[in-house]
Amino acid sequence: MGADGADSWVRAQAGLQADTLLYGEMGVVANFECEKPHHNTAFQWFRPDGRVLAWLPLPGQRISVVWSTPEAHARELLGLDAEGLAAALPQQVRTGSAR
Repeated sequence: MGADGADSWVRAQAGLQADTLLYGEMGVVANFECEKPHHNTAFQWFRPDGRVLAWLPLPGQRISVVWSTPEAHARELLGLDAEGLAAALPQQVRTGSAR
């Protein structure tokens, strides 16, 4: 098995074919400075609408937010400034189920 990405060297060397399946989703990633310590704990919320939001700890009091969402919504998020994106996050957490 070779799991080395879309341009897999292993797959090419083995002469294996691959099919591409587009999901119509994008991941929006942003890093934030936190007011409170994250205690090196990651959180992930699975929303009823299929969107997934993850908060991943970084060194210090920083986190990386990864928001997996349909492409149209991702483009809206990418159009927000930093304050707008930060303001959109709390509502997403409240309406999802954490795992």
